[in-house]
Amino acid sequence: MASPNSSIMIQKTGGGNINIANIHSYSSTHNPNAPNLTRKTSLGTLRPNSSDDKIRALSLDTVSGSESARNSSYTIRINDTKANREKAFPSNYIRTTKYTILTFLPKNLFEQFRRVSNFYFLMIMILQLIPEITPLIPITSILPLAFVLAISAIKEAIEDHGRYKADQKNNMEQFKVIREGQLQTIFSQNIEVGEIVYIANGQHFPADLILLSSSNDDGICYVETANLDGETNLKIRKALDSTSVLQEVDELSQLKGVLQCETPNERLYRFNGRLLIESHNSSNHGLKDKERMLYSLNHTMFLQRGAQLRNTKYCYGVCVYAGVDTKLFLNQQPPPSKFSTVERLLNKFVFFIFGAQLTICFICAVISSVWEAQFGNIAWYVGAPEFSVPLYGVRNFFTYFVLYNTMIPISLWVTLEIVKVGQSRFMQWDEFMGAGPNGDGETAMKCKTSNLNEDLGRIQHIFSDKTGTLTENVMSFCKCSVRMDVFDEKLNPGSIAAAIDYPTTSEEQSEYIRSFMRVLALCHTVVTEVDSETNEITYQSQSPDETALVDTARNNGFVFVKRKADEIMIREQGMSTTYGLLAILEFSSMRRRMSVIVRTLDGRIKLLTKGADIVMMEKLSEGPGERKVKDETLKQLKLFSREGYRTLVLAERELSIDEFNDWKVAFHQANTALDNREEKVENVCKLIERDLTLLGCTAIEDKLQDQVPETIHYFLESGIQLWVLTGDKQETAINIGYSSRLLNPSMDLITINADSSEMCGDLLKQSLDKVTSQAHSTFQEFGLVIDGHSLSFALHDHPQEFLTLGKHCRSVICCRVTPLQKALVVRVVKQGEQKISLAIGDGANDVSMLVEAHVGVGIFGKEGTQAARASDYAIYQFKYLQRLLCIHGRFSYIRVAGLVQYSFYKNLCFTLGLFWFSIFNGYSGQTLYDAWIITFYNIVFTSIPPLLYGIFEKDLNSSVIEQHPQVYRSLQAGRLFTQRSFSIWLLDGLWHSIVVYFGSHLIFETEILKASGVTADIWTFGFLAS
Repeated sequence: MASPNSSIMIQKTGGGNINIANIHSYSSTHNPNAPNLTRKTSLGTLRPNSSDDKIRALSLDTVSGSESARNSSYTIRINDTKANREKAFPSNYIRTTKYTILTFLPKNLFEQFRRVSNFYFLMIMILQLIPEITPLIPITSILPLAFVLAISAIKEAIEDHGRYKADQKNNMEQFKVIREGQLQTIFSQNIEVGEIVYIANGQHFPADLILLSSSNDDGICYVETANLDGETNLKIRKALDSTSVLQEVDELSQLKGVLQCETPNERLYRFNGRLLIESHNSSNHGLKDKERMLYSLNHTMFLQRGAQLRNTKYCYGVCVYAGVDTKLFLNQQPPPSKFSTVERLLNKFVFFIFGAQLTICFICAVISSVWEAQFGNIAWYVGAPEFSVPLYGVRNFFTYFVLYNTMIPISLWVTLEIVKVGQSRFMQWDEFMGAGPNGDGETAMKCKTSNLNEDLGRIQHIFSDKTGTLTENVMSFCKCSVRMDVFDEKLNPGSIAAAIDYPTTSEEQSEYIRSFMRVLALCHTVVTEVDSETNEITYQSQSPDETALVDTARNNGFVFVKRKADEIMIREQGMSTTYGLLAILEFSSMRRRMSVIVRTLDGRIKLLTKGADIVMMEKLSEGPGERKVKDETLKQLKLFSREGYRTLVLAERELSIDEFNDWKVAFHQANTALDNREEKVENVCKLIERDLTLLGCTAIEDKLQDQVPETIHYFLESGIQLWVLTGDKQETAINIGYSSRLLNPSMDLITINADSSEMCGDLLKQSLDKVTSQAHSTFQEFGLVIDGHSLSFALHDHPQEFLTLGKHCRSVICCRVTPLQKALVVRVVKQGEQKISLAIGDGANDVSMLVEAHVGVGIFGKEGTQAARASDYAIYQFKYLQRLLCIHGRFSYIRVAGLVQYSFYKNLCFTLGLFWFSIFNGYSGQTLYDAWIITFYNIVFTSIPPLLYGIFEKDLNSSVIEQHPQVYRSLQAGRLFTQRSFSIWLLDGLWHSIVVYFGSHLIFETEILKASGVTADIWTFGFLAS
């Protein structure tokens, strides 16, 4: 993030170079005791300025970067609707519906006939319209197909109408915009790019905006992004200083400038751009006519559509992305389609039945031609042949193709959809998988898709996150180490502050403790909320870790009070202190650290940093005495990790004015880049985050969720292999493994820690030899622990050895892994073992893993619901996964497998009666069944039994399954729905068709008389046989 007062004025010199005339990073007027910042550098003269940093410019082209940057960016003119309309930006109208009134019928029919089954029955219907071919009346195909299409169309129409009503509600919501120098109320759909929008407290942002000003003097506003990522904590957004003073409509309407930003993309947490303010009549902020100022824009000024303004009376923002360009809309794309293994196997069986149907039709056509050639002249009573013998056989092929079309049950897919929806409802209604402790419906079990219900009953691999998935993600500060002194805050709250005044504590150590507490109180992104009645301060943060750290600082007398644009206010042991905020170097999953640069009361500039030990230890100073402190802190880190605590390392560094100013120039240049901004900013951050003085480390406890050990033990006994993928230290991960019963003391633990690909390969081979040699002689169980560094070598260079070793281990823990590595591990195992996998997690860093697995299960986490939104199923706690898989998943698999095979069985038994009848009618293609029997056989007469079976079938009581995990193991191989089981069902259908047909034939050997005295006819025979 750029400095809060980061702006540049530039002047173009000969040759197209940009000469930086002056720049300052933090006004010396903020602190009268601050030293003079004026100095000479290779970039020009650096001197203080009473306003923002400025660089004079003649045109935007001087700062627009490369040609590729200009071509890949948006350029918007503020308060210039005419110019923006010429660029054909999209309107703010949102339409998420699939259909319109005019396109519903053709588009829906097109979608439905893309299904192979529907297209097949369409071809049958077309053939039945040809009188020379069909032995049936067309209604026998038209009515069942129309019924199936109508059911699907009605379902689509209801769903799409719901989307239409939601769109109308959003599009017709009223907002105020500045037009013609005044606020005008318009509908959301009429907001245009470049217009300035007024947002009142509690309103949702109607488009993607750049914050210009707010009701707060410092230009800060608070937003809630629950609609975007599920996070209910408030986030700070900060306007530029030069626009934050614009509070009146007249001033804002006269604002002119050019805003250049990246093209629309779906990345919610990224925005890169820059603003060139050309002129303004107001003198309040020191702008003169024909003066241009360039400002860096990033996500801290970006207001996403769908977010809500909170704890702020109002704010103004300029629209940069509207309608289909907004990040909310771009993130509403459907997730990748997943198909269950049963569904994929079903498609193969359909093609097999289709092939069998063609074969039977061919056999019947050939026999009919032979019969016609031999007996056609003798059987004079059937009339003279209309075709030649070969043509007669061709015609009969299509006749039998129509006649035997019921071999594929047309109602199967509709029945499956209804059954799977019913199964999903039972999951969501299960009182044992209910909402959270507050009964919040938002955290109740949710089925995001019903396509994968049956796969839940055959899971063989579970990949689980740790924090927030196995643990509660409720952080409690327990211990810390400050320059080798250990404090136990869990047993003795406030012991850190008390140590400052101990007689035995040296002055130097006391100062280190104060510095340690300042890092906790200053280096964070926590937002404060003050109760208007009690003045009590509460903290909100995206990370529970940060809240725990700031709470600990408060408990020890270092109270974080408030953050402004350019300062942070805290109370240090009862005394109010204000620190100038010069820059924030934000945390990311790649950086794994966060830093702030502040100015102290005595004018010193300090860098305060906290982060993971794996990255922090590389950045520490090697000064006198520091080696001993570093070694001792490493020992304490390992001790904390063995106790299952999450750890962070804290450090600081004092910066010289010259060093900071030089770095600030580079930091600003990186922050104003449109191409590869994140990479450039990270490289600049590395320049200053070095030679740090180690202050100490923290230990935070994250308790296991309820019944996690019992659930994991049940899964292991069920034959499910469980892999835990976590970013924690190896010692912490192992400790959690033992406490959760993922590992047990009798298990032989294999650890892989390698510094090179060759070393990793050697360790994998040695471990694999050890495992395979003992596997045949003993019943020894093995567990595998591998760190992220070694994992990268294993995945890229030795995937087969890694996969084989993991297969022989009862449990696997991958620690220090990145989100990308999580997805890669799932992919390697999924593709290598060809087994059904499930991934479960609670955070945004788990989304790629959930999408990659066959089944993704999200947990409603403390840090938001990104994982729950991207998952196939969402639950509140890990323990509910046991019931989801072993009860509902098992029942779903049994029900779907039985339903599908029974549907083919009954149709084969019904259709083969026509084949046996052909023996007695000269293979003429005469039907045995009346048209109404064929029409309603699938959609009425035989639809209820498989439907009820698919929804209600239970082979065992739920309590029995919960007590005997081996019951789940029996279905993992999928023996209920295989080629063998399907063949058995088909053979049953063949046998029963023989019994039914020839049994009926025997009954009719002697004439059967009706009550009227008339003998029974062919339709009576067909009715009995059906």
